Amino acid sequence: MFIDTNAFLNFFAFSPDDVEELKKLKAFIASGDLVLHLPQQVIAEFVRNREKKIETALDEFSKSSLRPVPLMLRGFAAAAAYNAAKDDFNKAQNELLKAARAEAKAKKLPADEIFEELKSKAKIVKRSDDIYKKALVRKNLGDPPGKDDSLGDRVGLGEPPEQCSGERRSPHSVDGR
Repeated sequence: MFIDTNAFLNFFAFSPDDVEELKKLKAFIASGDLVLHLPQQVIAEFVRNREKKIETALDEFSKSSLRPVPLMLRGFAAAAAYNAAKDDFNKAQNELLKAARAEAKAKKLPADEIFEELKSKAKIVKRSDDIYKKALVRKNLGDPPGKDDSLGDRVGLGEPPEQCSGERRSPHSVDGR
């Protein structure tokens, strides 16, 4: 199995994906029912894009807010409860942001930990001239995957079949876009 960098990075963001799903993947790998092929390209992209993905998610979260009570509603009894809830919301939001930034700096977010665990169990696919040449040919032919002007995805999926020989092979790949 191959998992694209974006799928790993989505676990830092607002997405329906769940870190628990990656934990299930660990069990399949541990049982030998699945081999995760993790190209060096994916690892490098993960490291390079991690901070930006985290900062974008935290920035988006920090923009969440409860609006002030309109003047015409301030006389209602529920307005005081709303204002108290708004204060609690702001306090909790600030605490979450502070804790998340500290965990991100220490690389201790759940997505960091599961990525490291999967990486330790994966078959790391080293970059090679052969992979690069095949990716360049696919790019020049306009073959997917990847952006027109990029080799990254093509290099990531450019594993020569001989690196998979003798293993249970899965035709599956997961793309996080």
